[in-house]
Amino acid sequence: ISEMTMNSFFGTLNYDYEGRYVFDGSLRRDGSSKFATGHRWSTFFSLGVAWNAKNEKFLQDVKWLSDAKIRLSYGTSGNSGVGYYDWQGLIGGTGSYDGNPLLGVSQASNHTLTWETVKGWDLGINIGIFNRLNVELDFYTKKTCDMLLSVPWSATTGYSEGVANMGNMTNKGFEATFNATLFQNKDWLWTARVNFAYNKNEITELFNGKDS
Repeated sequence: ISEMTMNSFFGTLNYDYEGRYVFDGSLRRDGSSKFATGHRWSTFFSLGVAWNAKNEKFLQDVKWLSDAKIRLSYGTSGNSGVGYYDWQGLIGGTGSYDGNPLLGVSQASNHTLTWETVKGWDLGINIGIFNRLNVELDFYTKKTCDMLLSVPWSATTGYSEGVANMGNMTNKGFEATFNATLFQNKDWLWTARVNFAYNKNEITELFNGKDS
C-alpha cells in the first residue's frame, strides 16, 4: 500500500515593482496517511524579498558595476520520511508455545506521530563587475524541529525501539560562487567557475535529554 498524500490548498504570489523591488510568497497545506489521525495535516509557506540596487538611479551610471542585488527569504518545509505503518499498533507472530504459533503486539502505536518541519533563513548577495565577474554569496540557517527518529525504548516495555518526533537540529553555513569570463571574442568564449561552501550541523536536542 502506497502513501496517500493530500493537498488542500496551494497558492503563490509574485510582485515586481519597476525591476527594483521583488516580493514572492507561497502557501501550501499538505497531508499524509503515514501519520496518525488528527496529525496528518501541516501548513508550509515561504516568503522572499529582493532589492535590485543596480536599477536604482544612483547606480545606473556606475559602469563598472553590472549587477547589485540583495535577497532575503524565509520558509518552512516538511518531511514525511517514515514507514507506512509506523504510527500504528501492529499484531504479529511472537513465537510458539507447545507447538502452536502465538500472536501478539509486535509494534506499539504512536498516535502523535506527525510531520518533521524545517524552518530556514537565507540571505543572498549578487555582485557583477564589468560583466566579467559575477559573485553570489549566500548565508543560511536552518532549524529542523520534531525530527523523525527511531527512539530506543526500555527493555521493560517489551520493545526495542519505535519511531517518534524527538529531537531538533540546526544547520548553518554559507556558499560563495564566482563566475568569471576570462576571454571572449567573436569566435571564443573562455569562462571559469569556482565554488566554496561551509556547513555545520549540530544536534541541539534528543530524546530524554540525551546528547548522543
